[in-house]
Amino acid sequence: MQVSKYLLIVVLIVVAIPRAALAVVTPFTVTTRGTTVVLAGVPSQPTTVAVRSLTAAAPMLTVTMDTTMLDHPDPARLADLPTAPVTLLRSGSYRGYPVWVYQVQPTIQQQGQIQQVTQLNAMLDNAVVVESPADLQALPRVPFGDPVPPTNPLAFDNHTWTLTVTTPGMQRVTGAMLAAAGIDLATLNPAMVQVQHAGMVIPLDWRGVGDGVVDPHDEVRLWVDAVGDRWNQTTTLWLTTAAATPSPPMTSRLALDSTAPLTNTVWMTSTWDEPQLIESRHAGVRGWHTFSRRLNSLAGGTADATTMLLTPTLPLASGLMTVTLTGATVTSLPVSLVVNTVPMRVPATSAWHNSVAMTTTAALTITLPVPASGAASLLLETVMVTRPMRLTTLPTEPFWSGPTPARYALPDAPPLRTLYDVTEPAQPQIVILPAGQTPILADSLVNRRYLLVGHRPLPMPRLQRHIPIVLPTAGADVIIAPRVFLHALEPLRTPTTVLVAREDLDAAWAFGQMSPDALRSFLRHAAATWPTPPTSVLFVGDGTADPRDVLGYGQITLIPPLLAEVDLWLGETACESCYGQLDGADPLDDLLPDLPVGRWPVKSIAELTALIAKQQRYTAAPWGVWQSTVGSVADNAEGALEFPQLAAQSEAVYPLTMTLHRAYYVPQATTADPAWHVADAQAVRERVLAIWNTGVTIMQYIGHSHAYQWAVTDPLVEPRGLLDLNAVSTLQNSERLPLLLALTCLTSAFQQPSPRGTTLDEALVLHPDGGAIATWGSSGLGVAHGHDHLQHGLVTAALTIPQPTLGQITEAGLLQLALHGQCCTDALRTTVLLGNPATVLHIAPAPQRVWASLVMK
Repeated sequence: MQVSKYLLIVVLIVVAIPRAALAVVTPFTVTTRGTTVVLAGVPSQPTTVAVRSLTAAAPMLTVTMDTTMLDHPDPARLADLPTAPVTLLRSGSYRGYPVWVYQVQPTIQQQGQIQQVTQLNAMLDNAVVVESPADLQALPRVPFGDPVPPTNPLAFDNHTWTLTVTTPGMQRVTGAMLAAAGIDLATLNPAMVQVQHAGMVIPLDWRGVGDGVVDPHDEVRLWVDAVGDRWNQTTTLWLTTAAATPSPPMTSRLALDSTAPLTNTVWMTSTWDEPQLIESRHAGVRGWHTFSRRLNSLAGGTADATTMLLTPTLPLASGLMTVTLTGATVTSLPVSLVVNTVPMRVPATSAWHNSVAMTTTAALTITLPVPASGAASLLLETVMVTRPMRLTTLPTEPFWSGPTPARYALPDAPPLRTLYDVTEPAQPQIVILPAGQTPILADSLVNRRYLLVGHRPLPMPRLQRHIPIVLPTAGADVIIAPRVFLHALEPLRTPTTVLVAREDLDAAWAFGQMSPDALRSFLRHAAATWPTPPTSVLFVGDGTADPRDVLGYGQITLIPPLLAEVDLWLGETACESCYGQLDGADPLDDLLPDLPVGRWPVKSIAELTALIAKQQRYTAAPWGVWQSTVGSVADNAEGALEFPQLAAQSEAVYPLTMTLHRAYYVPQATTADPAWHVADAQAVRERVLAIWNTGVTIMQYIGHSHAYQWAVTDPLVEPRGLLDLNAVSTLQNSERLPLLLALTCLTSAFQQPSPRGTTLDEALVLHPDGGAIATWGSSGLGVAHGHDHLQHGLVTAALTIPQPTLGQITEAGLLQLALHGQCCTDALRTTVLLGNPATVLHIAPAPQRVWASLVMK
């Protein structure tokens, strides 16, 4: 009986085991059979498998599986689970090679139940496994993508001039100006002249050339409706004297006969556009992130309002004015405004434009009332007001006729006057008026926009001879810089290095306007048409997210950052890797980088010359112990962010024969902790500086930061961080320059406007006698956000590639995240190399240490 009792107990225990625990799970393997990738078994946790498709299409996926139901499913977990064990996580193209990343899940949901996968067999046909970034980087370099030929043929023409316009309106170019710019008036045929604006031929109004000859006092007029864009405060036009399709003359029409009533009421438009704010998380109607005013209101508080005086150029007339507002709503609910006394409602969390009509006034007040609950916030971009005015004197700006036919007396018109209809900016017309000092405009058309010329000087653009550009057609390492920097960059020229003036690319692809799209279009064209696509691009010149100097810091843009809404928290930030993503017109169409991108954020020839000398000293430096030494710095733990632990985990990639110098800020450290766990923040800071000055090949920092400082150790005690801008100038590591892996936030946000105009990483790169040879950090936020994959991929490549360049290893870091990361792909776009991607990293990993047992004799 006793034996039976024990047997009964055993049986009961077996029955109590859940079914999922009884299932036998086969270990997960990935193998290749010919052109088929086979996934067999089940991973213990979600994992990624990357493959390269052998065709343009996605690999054909077939799956067979066995599952068993888990008891007591968690409803919250159920919603996050896929319905299949193998799902496509992301895809992209690397240098023309299609790449597909799949996620393999050991647990799925089906019919409202959580299922444990116990057996899995999946096949991906027409594919090969991509185990590491090296598998992609080793692929042959062949042209890829669609050509993007230049859009401006005149940039290559020998008979071309540019007109730089600073003030909108009717422009005046005299024969004397043409001659001063090198145009031979004796041979110039005005009927063969062509002027283009953004590729469109615009009509011209020649004056005094009835004899077919352009004399110095003759002139040509042309209409420019608006000037500038986000990156430019001027507009560039193109003039050629040997056009196959000359500019047509402006057409003309009579405005002499009408029986409409005589009136002196016209309409004039004023625009309030005084940007003072930059808001990276919100874009206005123009797509810019600049705004003139922010209005905020809280329930239980007071209304917020702004008032603007709209000084009229003519006496106001009675009637209604139209007010058009553009802006963006910050809060997540629609917002009600009051414009003077008229209500207006705008949508939530988006850019908008809205118009209302109201009684004409000389001032305008926009009020954000107190919401019934919560908060209301919006950003005003522009305010455009069209008001009726009395035509008592000649207007100096364009004016509008009314909505019904009417006649208008133009008082005190000068004898030599011309009236233009500029309602359609691309097709201005000359309106012929009757003679007399007060001619009557008797136009049968309504809602027309007129400009009377003759009573004040017209703006005159700057006319300059254009030197035809010649673009490279081959090369490996591309350096793009402002033309003024090219001579100083000559020491970097090699048989495979090409120097390109940024202005040439602007001319060829953006009609002379500074444009990030022009730079990327050139790189796309090179990848598609050069015999071998470029291997890297270095931008030489600083850039800012405030190119129009809205904030008044006076920062310059020599090479524009490619700004995009790629940061999960900040919204718009610099996406340098977008320049190197060469698939498609939109850089956000594909995640995978095709070309390593670096930047030297110099602001002057002096900074550039010093940086080139620093690079040369680094390149010529002999082998030293520092090339086998790594520095590792960690901020203190905060909540779930165990920075010292993350740092320790990241260090496992370095071989034992490399020396590790560590400095961890651990306020709770005791004598039982490792020596590099230091409780005194000042001691950690001194340790960091000592490591830096001794010299390391790679320095890595894991922790919190802002653009100018690592960590905040004590806000009340100076210095407040582990490294900051002020400390950079004290570094004296000479040619012992590390590559800094700034696995943190914002320190590489070179585009960020500020009074100092330099972030921490910029300062380290620009330091002439020390600092870093390059930094690799973030232009956005995101602490411990994909940084483990970035660091592992970069260091692995640095240790395995012979003579590794910064471009190769930073690209490997990005690819590691793209191929194996299950989150955080925004870091692919916010991680920035401040350095030359063609630089060879001085790193000397010795062979792995071999341990042998001691033999005693």
